[in-house]
Amino acid sequence: MVRLGLLVAMVAAAGLLSALAVGLLAGFALRHQLFGFGGFAGAVGGVLAGYPLGVIGGLTVVRRVLRVRGSLWLGALGVLAGTGITALVAGPFNVITHPDAVFALYFVSISVLCGFGYFIRDGDGGTTDNHER
Repeated sequence: MVRLGLLVAMVAAAGLLSALAVGLLAGFALRHQLFGFGGFAGAVGGVLAGYPLGVIGGLTVVRRVLRVRGSLWLGALGVLAGTGITALVAGPFNVITHPDAVFALYFVSISVLCGFGYFIRDGDGGTTDNHER
C-alpha cells in the first residue's frame, strides 16, 4: 500500500508540473483572443489537458527509470477513467456548481485510478524488476 501511495504522489507531481507548463503556454498563446479572456480560457484548458498527459508521462518515468513493475496500459486507462468519472459525476450530482470540488475530484480520481490500474496485474505490490520471487 505504501508503494501505491508513493506512485500516486509521484505521478500527481508530474501531472501538476505538466499542467502548469501547458496552462502557462496556452494562456500565453491565447492572451489576445476572446476580448482578453482567451488567456484565461487557454490556461484552464491547458491545465485540464496537461494534467492527464503529465500523469501518463510520470507513470512512464516511474516504469522506465525506477523500474517499478506494473501495467502502463492499465495505468493510462485509469487516467482516462478518472477523466470520465469527473465528467459523468459533475452533472447528475450537481458538483458542477462547486468548481473546487470538480477540480479536486478531477485531480484525485485521475491519480488514484492511475495507481490502481498500474498495480492491478502485479501481485506483489510493485516490487522492482531486480527482485526475485
